[in-house]
Amino acid sequence: MEEEIIKKIESCLVSENKMKILISQTGAFPDEQHPRVLWLGVDQGREELQKINYDLRGTLENSFHF
Repeated sequence: MEEEIIKKIESCLVSENKMKILISQTGAFPDEQHPRVLWLGVDQGREELQKINYDLRGTLENSFHF
């Protein structure tokens, strides 16, 4: 099943064009010494990343009912 998921993700991403992303901030929760979640503040490329997220979610939901 894991290989199938990886193949679906790859097929979804291979159709994407190159893009520039400008990262403005970084952070971690609960703190930087003990991170459980990492985040990036995106100044450029936000819309493109949102489209990739939407496409990936749709692919995984339709194929694997995530």
